[in-house]
Amino acid sequence: MYNPPPEGFEFVELHNRSAELPLDLGGMDFTDGVDFEFPQGTSLPPLGYLLVVGTTNIAGFREHHGLDPATPVLGPY
Repeated sequence: MYNPPPEGFEFVELHNRSAELPLDLGGMDFTDGVDFEFPQGTSLPPLGYLLVVGTTNIAGFREHHGLDPATPVLGPY
């Protein structure tokens, strides 16, 4: 979500479209527009989702979007 309303939070959502293989993100990074490096050991399970947020208020982000506690959220970028 780019340029959200004032009460919103900006984020990038990643989805692993493979139904069979996990996606290893450890050490990969965003460098154009968003500056974020994925910690070593970060992986996205088959058909899984992961959010990278632009805020340090991860709990507020989760509450605002009604996220399941199991949804991986990383940040800030």
